[in-house]
This record gives sequence, C-alpha cells and structure tokens, in this order.
Amino acid sequence: NVFTSSGYTVNGNSNDFKAVKGSYGGGTGSYLVGRVNYSEAFRYYAVLIGDINGDARIDSADKTIINMIVANNNEAELDPYIGVAADVNHDGHVTADDAAIIGQKVNHVAGVEISQAAGAQTAAWFN
Repeated sequence: NVFTSSGYTVNGNSNDFKAVKGSYGGGTGSYLVGRVNYSEAFRYYAVLIGDINGDARIDSADKTIINMIVANNNEAELDPYIGVAADVNHDGHVTADDAAIIGQKVNHVAGVEISQAAGAQTAAWFN
C-alpha cells in the first residue's frame, strides 16, 4: 500500500486499486481505477454537483467556469463528469439557469441548495 500526494494505491501483484486526485484536489474529476492482470478493469469518477474545477468546493472559480461554458456554448465539448457537475438543475444541459444557481450558491442566497442526487438525466452525459 502506498500513499502519495496524488492518491493512494493498494497493490496485489498484477491487480491493484488506485485513488487519483483530480487537477485541483479531491473533488470532481478525481477517480478510482482498478486493474486486473495489468489491464484497467474499471474507472469511477467522483462528481460533486456544482464543483466544476474539481477543488471539492462550490465557489467563485466554478461560477467563472460555468459562465464561460454558457457564453461559449461549448457544452458538447465537456468531459462527461464535468457536464454532470455543471448541470446543477439536472435537466441534461448546461445553461444560464445552471450558472444562475451556482451564482446564487456562491453569493449565499438563502434557500439555494444544489442536490447531489443523480437522476436519469445524468446518464445522458455518458452517451
């Protein structure tokens, strides 16, 4: 077993399991990968809805990123786990509505919550 700054690995000869941090920490984009006989058997990504940059927080950086996604209309170019994180109203698309919700959350508007429950729309990002 090995701890590193980028994650944790459990070794078992040709089989292992590794937790890998995303670019900015342990939030959206972090993943678990399992290998069997030296071949990748699975990869599971972590998604914190609203945490677009992967730092495990919903903050002004996420607000800036979602505003750029909406302004540039580049939803189709997003990695699926980023699309899920940005689609805070769970309608299957990243729109100005999602940007408004993140903006309200960042600005601490009373009563604004971002549900972490995945719905049927989540699967659409992986097709």
